[in-house]
Amino acid sequence: MKGINIQIKFALIVLFIQTTAMQIAFGQQEETTDKNHNEQVTIIGSFDPSINEAYKVNQKPETHSFSFTNPEFEFNHIDRQSDTRITLEPITPANINVDKREKISQNLLLLGFGSQFSPYLNFFHSSGKRSQHRFTAEIYHLSAFKNIPEYVNPYSDTKAALEFNKFINDHILDLGFTYELNTNRYYGYLPADYPEMTINENGLKQMYNLFDGNIGIRSNYKSDKKLVHSLDISGYYFFDKYKSSEANAELAFDFYKSFEVTKVLNYQYLGLDGHVIYYNNTDTLKTTNEYLVNATPYFKARYGIINFKVGLSFNYLSAGSKLKFYPEIDASVELYPEYLTLYAGIGGGLEKISLRDLSAENPWMLTAINSKWKDNRFIAFGGLRGNLGQKVGYNLEAKWTRFNNEYFYTNIITQHTPSLTPDGPRNKFNILYDNGNVTQLKGEITYTLDSKFKTWLAAYYNIYGLNTLNQSYHKPISEVKLGASYLFANKVNVWTEVYYIGKRYALDPRGLAPTEITLDSFFDVNLGVDYQLKENFSVFLKLTNLLNRNYEYYYQYPVQGINVMAGISYKF
Repeated sequence: MKGINIQIKFALIVLFIQTTAMQIAFGQQEETTDKNHNEQVTIIGSFDPSINEAYKVNQKPETHSFSFTNPEFEFNHIDRQSDTRITLEPITPANINVDKREKISQNLLLLGFGSQFSPYLNFFHSSGKRSQHRFTAEIYHLSAFKNIPEYVNPYSDTKAALEFNKFINDHILDLGFTYELNTNRYYGYLPADYPEMTINENGLKQMYNLFDGNIGIRSNYKSDKKLVHSLDISGYYFFDKYKSSEANAELAFDFYKSFEVTKVLNYQYLGLDGHVIYYNNTDTLKTTNEYLVNATPYFKARYGIINFKVGLSFNYLSAGSKLKFYPEIDASVELYPEYLTLYAGIGGGLEKISLRDLSAENPWMLTAINSKWKDNRFIAFGGLRGNLGQKVGYNLEAKWTRFNNEYFYTNIITQHTPSLTPDGPRNKFNILYDNGNVTQLKGEITYTLDSKFKTWLAAYYNIYGLNTLNQSYHKPISEVKLGASYLFANKVNVWTEVYYIGKRYALDPRGLAPTEITLDSFFDVNLGVDYQLKENFSVFLKLTNLLNRNYEYYYQYPVQGINVMAGISYKF
């Protein structure tokens, strides 16, 4: 009997080592009985801006952001910081039960003007009827026309979005459509450096258009005894000024059902999820058509304090007619519920390095590129998360990824001087691919004193091991982000954000061979004040880059100095 007990304990330890938590990059989140059941209507709540505005940051879609909820405060860390711009985000609508008969505002209007000669408009509408339907609409515009000294860098961001949700008996129908128009300029050069060259001004302008839509159906059962399911069809068409385009279509699905094989487990689900993705990429030189078929059968269960999920992901990629398999095993152990949870796991998968994602992260890249699929051959990670009392939430994690076709940015010369030695503006970026691995260490913590004071801190450190490249060009090694907000007299909300980005590396393409450049680390400090004059009327003031430094996140692209944006917010 002692031998049997030892074997059981050993098996549980092995299971935990091989598993992963539900909130990680390829992670699968635990689903509860009424996960899809929602009878609330989204309407606009009180004016309570989030402290982590992240208004200069482009999200990197393929990077997962861990998030957790602490009392009255939700934390989401920022994946990547780009150029300094004031890009104000709309107020997040609140979920309120219509039956409470509280005063409801269905519309929110924000108007502002910034020191970059930046007009700002954001209109948000949300309406619906309990258990019947919900409709939301948004119009957003921000542009800037003031230049950085010696650099010409106007830009504009415009978006229009519609979303409709219809409750149909035990199902919910989801419809959505978005149009985005973004313009910018390849401003990363000084004309005085090339007096003998006539720069093609028309070739310095860029314009990105995006049409995006989806239609989906998902079950809304109150019991998981039935076959819980979701089916979503989505697609987009993305194109730029230089005849480069990307068309995408995707079918995503998830089916699972509760069943009882043994009473030892608290619950057990058997399911199948996956997607079929198609891409068409076209530029002036070539056209490519590729698709990925993915299906993952899985088993999910809970035994006491242990949650685990076991699956096997099948992936067929048309490019090269490759069939790949990735184990997906994850688990967590709640040593002290809500206070300390240990997690660990393994996984992997394929993801498209799309033109849409790259241009959102770095709008100054060439769009006639060789777009590949990144292969996360093996991912392993572990960590611990939880809360300290009722005020502090934390997450500590170590993650190791072995990959093929990770992308990095490098400057290129697109218009050369007459001299024999290659020279010219280095104001556009190309993509370099490499194989290797990366180790990421991260820590995240939030502190909520009460409903008035909140603060958060996140730190990340990346260690790359690459097969051919000397450095992880234009990807930061270390990042630290700190934010805090305080509400005075329930009317004045003051917030601040501080970013530290460590050194990055770049390649200067001039000369007979590229030269490695080290970009300096930098701090970026931002501050904002929101003052609620009346229940439905507020004013705001936002200041970014208070240190007034024209640092370069991307080589040859200094950012704007201190910026000021002031405006009003009106609910009706």
